[in-house]
Amino acid sequence: MTLNKIYGKLRSYNRKNYFLLTFCILLSVSLITSYAMIYFSPTVQNFLPQGGDSRKMGTMIFAAAILGCGIFTVYASSLFLKYKSREMGILMAIGAQKRQLRSVLFVDIGLVTASSSLIGLVLGIPVSRGVWGLFQLLIVDTREMHYQFAPIGLGVGAGFAAAVTVCCFI
Repeated sequence: MTLNKIYGKLRSYNRKNYFLLTFCILLSVSLITSYAMIYFSPTVQNFLPQGGDSRKMGTMIFAAAILGCGIFTVYASSLFLKYKSREMGILMAIGAQKRQLRSVLFVDIGLVTASSSLIGLVLGIPVSRGVWGLFQLLIVDTREMHYQFAPIGLGVGAGFAAAVTVCCFI
C-alpha cells in the first residue's frame, strides 16, 4: 500500500473534519461578502450621513462581524489541524518524511480554503440580494431604496478570504 492510498483512506475516514472546515470558511466568506456588498452599495452610502453616528455604528458592526467570523474560522481550522496532526503522527510512524507530509498538508489546506472561499464569494452575491429583499419587504420599500451591486464588496470578501487562508496556513 502506497503513502497516497493510506492518506486517501485517512482523508475519507475524516470527511466530517473537511466538511466542517469547508462549511465554516464558506459561511464566513459569504456573510462578510454580502455585508460588504450591502454596506458599501451606493444606496446605503448615499443614505447614511457622512461622519454621522449611523455610519460609525454600521462600520463598527461590520468590524465586529469580521472579527467574529475570523475567530469562528480560525477555531474551525484549529480543530481541523488537531485531527490532521493525528494523521501526520500515524504517517510518520510508518516511515513518511516530514517534507512529504508538509507538502500534502499544504495542498489539502490550500484546496479546502480556495474552493470554499471561491464558493463563498459567489454565494455572497445572492445572499446580499436576498437580505436586501427582506429589508425592503419588512422595513422600507421606496423608489430610492433599490438594490445596487457594490463591486467593492467582492474585494472586501476576497481580502477576508485571503486573511482566513493565511491564518489557516499559519
